[in-house]
Amino acid sequence: MLRTVRVQSNPDGVLVVLYRNPGRRPVLHLNADLVNDERAAELGRRFNADPDLLAALGLVA
Repeated sequence: MLRTVRVQSNPDGVLVVLYRNPGRRPVLHLNADLVNDERAAELGRRFNADPDLLAALGLVA
């Protein structure tokens, strides 16, 4: 299961960045400039409900 966090900025101004650390669950950072709190919560639920969605977006958990 992924953890979703809304952050103020990310490296390239993209919508989402996936961070993976060995031994910990992956974390998705959602760009606060592009996503409000409500939308971030919805995206977090959708990413966790459909693991293939990450692959379709070019992200792999």
